This record gives sequence, structure tokens and C-alpha cells, in this order.
Amino acid sequence: MIVSKHKKAAVAVLLTLFLAACSDSVTVSNTDADTETDPTTGSETDTDTETDPGTDTETDTGTTSTTNVTTGNWVLNEDGERSINIFEEDSNTGVLVDVESVTEETIDGTTYVRVEASGVPSYQVTVDQELIDTLAARPRAATDFVNGSADIAIGDVVEFGANIGYNSSTEFCDTTGGSGYWPPGPGCPQDTDKSTLFTTTPVETAEECETGLGAIGYFSNGTSIYDWNDGQSYESAGIWQHTAANAEIHDLDICLGHSANSDYHHHNYSSCLAQELGDSGDGHSPVYGLSSDGFPIHGPWYASDTLAISSWVARDFDDATSASGCGVSGERNCLLV
Repeated sequence: MIVSKHKKAAVAVLLTLFLAACSDSVTVSNTDADTETDPTTGSETDTDTETDPGTDTETDTGTTSTTNVTTGNWVLNEDGERSINIFEEDSNTGVLVDVESVTEETIDGTTYVRVEASGVPSYQVTVDQELIDTLAARPRAATDFVNGSADIAIGDVVEFGANIGYNSSTEFCDTTGGSGYWPPGPGCPQDTDKSTLFTTTPVETAEECETGLGAIGYFSNGTSIYDWNDGQSYESAGIWQHTAANAEIHDLDICLGHSANSDYHHHNYSSCLAQELGDSGDGHSPVYGLSSDGFPIHGPWYASDTLAISSWVARDFDDATSASGCGVSGERNCLLV
């Protein structure tokens, strides 16, 4: 299904998809490492980023379900819409937003789908009291914002990249726009010109592997998916890794995204993406994107008002028999197997 930016129409298309984790072939045009260094701990607890390697069995979208074929729920920019805040470098021309094209290709007898995108979404956020309160509660609000607080009011509609008063880093912002939308720390995103192949026949790997830093898939609007790592670890020992959703919370914009080496990305669920895909929790979530091996990533809703069970668990260090503990009650010095 392709979601038109303007029509939001469901078009039945068997175009499906690849980037690659442990598969034999890899075609990724943007794999820059996430190198944010702000270890500030926040209160973000949203972990609804479960991936479902199964088949999407919903039948009310007009999409045909086929074995071993993943359908992309792409937010396709059919009208050449451009950002009004993010520009091509050293230019007054706005960057094309969302997904620019989805085309099928056959290479050495194997069918792929090529997805081309700028990496810049077209999010819109309507300001409410909760957002104002959240920004005001930032530990460094007095210096994070130019005037000590966010320059927004209830009812304002904030376009992606619009100035809401942040004291943004100047890197890239002076040549590509977006200053004031991102908090201090991460740089501003640029047009990353992604052109990536997704396999139409994803296969589970028998190998164990780590996804590493950088893009491990794309969301339906062409923004990158990064994993839970933030690239930093406890005492920089490379053993106890920080979780990005927690350690980087104060680096994230109001859509829970930020940039690393110009690449705008999310580490977890974004309500802005959910809104763009029309996912309000009144039924099974649609496909939110594709992981690098071609398997679909669904949104968090299993059914109406029912969240999917998270794969994250709290470790039990007090129970010596717990599989997540260290074998001795009270010890906290072991890695989770």
C-alpha cells in the first residue's frame, strides 16, 4: 500500500522490499554511525517498536497478501512537495519530502524494490498543553531555549524543521535551515538522497549477528530506523551500552527524532509517524517500515486499544534463579545472555 501525501489513498501495490543485516547481499546508501554523546538520562519509556517477521493478515486495506512478499506502506510524494524549512545545501530550494519513488528492479534474476527518499519527513505537530509542559520540564530549559522557554502556543501547528525557540547547534543549520527546531547537541539533518534496494523475499538468517550503529531499515516516510544503541557505554568501557530512547531523550525533537551525520532518524516509536500513517490505536497497526532484511515492522497496536507485548524485560538481579540475573542474589556485574 502506498499512502499518498495528499490523497492518503490506499493503492494496492505488490511492491515490497531490502537493506541487509546478516543476509548475503547488502545495498545501503546511508549507514553513518550514530555518534551523539549526550548521556543525559530522561524519562522516556516508550518501547513499542516490536518487529513482526510474520505476514500482515489485515484484509481491509485493499492490499493483496502474498507469501514471502512484504508490502511497503510508503508515504509517497506524488506532487513534488518540498520542505518549507529544510533546504538543499547553499540553496533556497526546499528538500523533497518523504518517499520520492518506489520502483521494481530485477538484478541477476532476483526481484527487488528500489526506494528513493530524501530522509526528510513532512511531520506536522499541533501544540497542546502536554507538549508545552514537557518542553518546560527539560532540565536545562533555561539555556536550551534562546528565551528560556519554547516559542509556541496551544493550537500552533509546527511544521518539521520550524523554529520553536531552541538554541540549536549551528552545524549545517546555517546552510540548510532548521535552526531552532532541534535542541542543542545534534546537528541539523540534510537531504541524504537515499536509494536502497529491499528484497521481495526476506529470509530469516541462521546466524547470530549485531545490527551495529547506523540505519537498520527505513520507516514508511523514508526516515532512517536506528536500533536501541546510542553509541555510548557506561564509563566508556564498551560493555554496558546506553539505550538511545533513554540516554538521548533530551537530544530528540518533538517527534522523537534527531540527526547523526546529517541523517535524520528515529530509535523508537514516533507519534508523528503514527499520525502520518493514520494509526490511532483503533485496530491492528499498519506496517510502519521495513527492516534491513526486508521484514516488515508494524506499529504498536495489536488490536483496538490493545498494545503488542513488548520484547523488552526488566532484569531481575535479586532472584538467583532468574535467567536475566547473575546467578547470585544482589549481584549486578553480568551481561544479559
